[in-house]
Amino acid sequence: MKSWHGKRYAPSGKVAARYGVHRTTLNRWLKNEAMGFPKPDRVRGRLYWDEDKLDAWDQARAGAILPATWRQHSAKNFGNDVA
Repeated sequence: MKSWHGKRYAPSGKVAARYGVHRTTLNRWLKNEAMGFPKPDRVRGRLYWDEDKLDAWDQARAGAILPATWRQHSAKNFGNDVA
């Protein structure tokens, strides 16, 4: 985690680890407007996410009903059965 101007920022690797996904998945999430995943800031060619925005996104989707395709994708990745 880095801090600039009083804000906490996380690089792509840390964000990917936070959600248990590959960095490429972060790019897919950014392209999917329906997910509403926070946009990163680019600093010297690297992507950094504002951790406050990530926290807000986590809270907004907590308890949200995800589309079936997302549930199936998660089940495939984590070895869970989908009802």
